[in-house]
Amino acid sequence: MWGDTSIFCVSVPPTQSSEEIHYMQHRWTLTLLGSLGAVEVFAGKQWHVLQHMREFLVPPQTLHAFRNMHASQGRFYLIARPGGFEEYVKEHGVILEPQEFVQLSHTPEIYRVDRWRAKAQETAPDDGTTL
Repeated sequence: MWGDTSIFCVSVPPTQSSEEIHYMQHRWTLTLLGSLGAVEVFAGKQWHVLQHMREFLVPPQTLHAFRNMHASQGRFYLIARPGGFEEYVKEHGVILEPQEFVQLSHTPEIYRVDRWRAKAQETAPDDGTTL
């Protein structure tokens, strides 16, 4: 949780049957961002494909569900507002073991502030400039 926002990476395994689809309705506003595969979200009485790097908004109290009709694992990012969505996930979701977490890569590299300063000093021009 970060302030009044909760951010998750959600994995959706291939959906084998309609019995595997779980419908939800809660108080959070969800912003979904497609990442990997072709995950679909049910909202507004129809299914929508979460497109790669495109946002999809699910307003509070909207009946919604997720499915993945493809053979490979699907993923998307979920931003919930207000924060505290972690408690809902603990009660209704499945938390992956740490070794199953998705590793993120960043270009350029992202460092903690103290490491960033050290890295910046390494790459600073040799003209007497300091950071």
